Amino acid sequence: MTNTKLISIIIPLYNKEKWIFKTIQSVLTQSYKNIEIIIINDGSTDNSLKIVKKINDNRIKIINQKNKGVSNARNVGLEKAKGDYIAFIDADDLWNNKHLEKAAFGFLNDSKIVLSANLYIDNRNKRKFNLESLFKKKKEINDTKYYIFNNYLELISKNIFIIHTSTILIKREIIQKNKLKFDEQLKIGEDVNFWLKLSLLGSFSISNYIGGIYNREDLNSLMNNQENQVRYVPNFFKGIDIIKNYDKKNKSYIEKLLKNSYISTAHYNRGLPFKKEEINNKYIKQNFSPLIIFLYLLIRFMPNLIYKLIKK
Repeated sequence: MTNTKLISIIIPLYNKEKWIFKTIQSVLTQSYKNIEIIIINDGSTDNSLKIVKKINDNRIKIINQKNKGVSNARNVGLEKAKGDYIAFIDADDLWNNKHLEKAAFGFLNDSKIVLSANLYIDNRNKRKFNLESLFKKKKEINDTKYYIFNNYLELISKNIFIIHTSTILIKREIIQKNKLKFDEQLKIGEDVNFWLKLSLLGSFSISNYIGGIYNREDLNSLMNNQENQVRYVPNFFKGIDIIKNYDKKNKSYIEKLLKNSYISTAHYNRGLPFKKEEINNKYIKQNFSPLIIFLYLLIRFMPNLIYKLIKK
């Protein structure tokens, strides 16, 4: 594919002075050259903005605003974008040099595809996905395999989260036509919520090319900053009409996804002060059975006991 279509790259930036230069360089050195880079400086208080301003490239546009969160920053980027495609990259992630080129090929010869992605590597656990075992439908372009799937919900119900914000391309016309935005009220799972809404509009493609590196710095102990670290069960389905959009089989996937989310949230919050809001979900209450809540509390407060039982 020639570099004929403009790709708008949106980078939310908040206090990433350690990473932002490398992140931008990984964007500027892409093999796909027809790009605009929209950096939303979301009220940074460190040297992030100074570092960005020193980079001399007329494709970079900086928008300064008060701190409003990553979802708001992405939405502002969507409003300003002019490209045929939208790409995101977090200000501490990196792209391999053919990421955009490979992702763009994912749209070829299939008008039903609304999102094209590449694989990524987490810098901490180095997890790799075996796409051959996950998908049947595929195509091959320039020695890269592209796997097409129609049911993102089924995938994440198996706890397989292979769509990462920093390694996707989306058709801007799809976003505009359907007025899609990241939900700014969601603090966790806002990306999955967006992908679920998008998956109702078409198919997804993912290649076996490692397009990016997701950088996660080591976190302090969960015992530190306790009040700030309590996590809630993600409201993945906010704004989605489940009755209208999902049949019986897909509703079973939803229930499985929520059970997995409960378990992972309980494990994350172990040892922290309990808040009753943790086990509430005002969007799909009927799926939270007493048994699941009991399991949540067991994992939450007696993780060692659960570990011993599983080990046996």
